[in-house]
Amino acid sequence: MFLIVGLFHSCKKKCQDPTNPDCQNYDPCYGIVEANADFSIFEVLGEYGTGDTLLSETDSIYFWNPVLFKPKYHADKISWILGAETIAKNELFRKWFPGNSQISVTMISEIDSSKYSCLHGKKLNDSLTKIFYSIYINDSDDYKNMPYWGTWEGINTDNPGKKLQVSFGFINRYSETGLAFAGLPEGMPMQKPFYSHSVSSQAGFSYCGYKAMLAKSTILYSLGSFGLTGKLYRRGNYFNFKYKYNDTPYQLWLRGEPDEALPIVWVHKEFEAYKISNKVITQ
Repeated sequence: MFLIVGLFHSCKKKCQDPTNPDCQNYDPCYGIVEANADFSIFEVLGEYGTGDTLLSETDSIYFWNPVLFKPKYHADKISWILGAETIAKNELFRKWFPGNSQISVTMISEIDSSKYSCLHGKKLNDSLTKIFYSIYINDSDDYKNMPYWGTWEGINTDNPGKKLQVSFGFINRYSETGLAFAGLPEGMPMQKPFYSHSVSSQAGFSYCGYKAMLAKSTILYSLGSFGLTGKLYRRGNYFNFKYKYNDTPYQLWLRGEPDEALPIVWVHKEFEAYKISNKVITQ
């Protein structure tokens, strides 16, 4: 019994977990920080509150997209100042910001000192103000000034030796599809010539953000639908697009056979591309 008790105390002394009161290196202040009001600004793509939403951290948004303000650090009370509003809640969701405007938002972080005796003498209140921009898109000139507009060249990561080209653009001055996309899956035709009095080769992404896009069942006009979906992240003149499509109609299209969606066979791909031209390469 003495041996067992000795071994137990020996093990206890060797415990190395600062969050465990039974350990030798226990630190009651571990993980507890003073007030820090730093926060993230996310452009929300998709239906907020569902599982199919993309959050893109950014300092610029398109005016049609909602925004989520989210603290980076714990606080016992968080307040937001946005325009004439002062709101006490942990995360703030807002939408319909005026286009072509610069918007200021302030977060206030408060720590309850009665809960953490180890924070005596530390900062218990903090505030931070950030600026973001709401961009208005209306006509063809606005679309052409978007960073996506033009032709991009890249590879599917499972076949790095084969370069493919894709484009973002449209064929009519007042496009029925917004910023239409063309070129994927592999072999899909590029955009039709401008002002050709026909519809686009392919519809646009369902949700377009300043630094990201969310595709949901993208339609290929006159080609049937391959159910192309995915998430695209842009950084300057580079983007990464993880997508999937239904291989059944795709293979039928390659063989020139009638469109059929069943059986559904999902193919997953990852496409990496760099911008090579501000012009949209057409058929």
